[in-house]
Amino acid sequence: VGHAQARSSQPACCARSGYLHRLVARLPEYVVFDLETNADRPHPSEHEIIQIGAVLASGEDVTDDFNTLVRPRRRLPQKITELTGIEYGQLGRAPDLEDALGKFFRWVDDRPMVAHNGFGYDFAVLDAAAASLDLVAPAGVRLDTLELAHVVYPRAGEHMVRGVDGYRPPPGRSLDQLASQFGIDSRDKHDALNDARMTQQVMLALLDQLNEQTPARRLQRWVLGRTGHPWAGFVDPQHHQVALADVVPEVHAPDSVGPTGSFEIDQVLEMFGSGGVLMGGGREPRPQQAQMARIVCEAFSTPGRQQMIEAPTGTGKTLAYLVPAIEAARASGRVSVIAPHSRVLQDQILETLEELASALQPFSSVVLKGRNNYISLKALQGELDWLADGTPEGPADDAAAV
Repeated sequence: VGHAQARSSQPACCARSGYLHRLVARLPEYVVFDLETNADRPHPSEHEIIQIGAVLASGEDVTDDFNTLVRPRRRLPQKITELTGIEYGQLGRAPDLEDALGKFFRWVDDRPMVAHNGFGYDFAVLDAAAASLDLVAPAGVRLDTLELAHVVYPRAGEHMVRGVDGYRPPPGRSLDQLASQFGIDSRDKHDALNDARMTQQVMLALLDQLNEQTPARRLQRWVLGRTGHPWAGFVDPQHHQVALADVVPEVHAPDSVGPTGSFEIDQVLEMFGSGGVLMGGGREPRPQQAQMARIVCEAFSTPGRQQMIEAPTGTGKTLAYLVPAIEAARASGRVSVIAPHSRVLQDQILETLEELASALQPFSSVVLKGRNNYISLKALQGELDWLADGTPEGPADDAAAV
């Protein structure tokens, strides 16, 4: 639902208009923080904090920062030093945990606290450390930019193909992946203060996406507002429900293309040879791939023929059957069906089809998944009607899920 819209090709942080500046001017004052830890034990509650970094922001402007090393009780493994650049010797003169946490908690006061994967890690570490010292952690609202990223990018992954709106989702929702998505400078080492600054920039970029005036984003903001989700206080309010029909894109059947009537095996095999349209971009001719493509072509060109082929890794099987299948469909006007064994292979085929779109003559494709991969719009509308009928009672997680 979050992607049923046109997208700017520019990174959000570079394409901001005055709209965001007007919006963030009314944001509450908030703290974005990050922890570096000695993660030498299995459970996060046992990880020792070795650095606390945070920024205090008003709107999009950072007005103050907090940064301190923390003296641990256990020595640092070499891998932690390599990750953070913090040497164990640097920590000998650092304040102890009680002193550092006390100063940090007083600095935070009751302001909202934001962390990336905070619910999964930083808040858990912070609470365990406070409990071990009988300190009371700040009582302000807690927010997680990873949760926000799930709302903004329901689809994310290394091999995700473009959606029906033509938009390709990010490769993941880690802080580094999101920073790269938005054109924010990356990091060489994990440093709590620098990571807090990066998290604040990522947060603003995500909020910028969520505040777009498309039907999908407006409906998302309406859901957050109706459920009183904490992120609702950071986005432009949406007072009226948006029709689901305006959100879900209408998918039209591809234009009909008449059959060419010509399926020349030699022409197909030329694509796999030196100088062929499939070569380049790291691809080189493979005799075994061309051999398999020929067998597939011969099967397609012989009515009633069935063919079983077994080929080892490195053959280039996907192209060897996919390209003949496309060309056979174009020639006959019939549909070629590719039925892969797994979702991983299905995603690989969809990626390859995107690549082939610029190399081959025009063709169209559609993916058909098992029914568990589809959402019931009737059920979703029921959830939205329930939200519209009254003030729901339940955890904020429910709003994020919807």
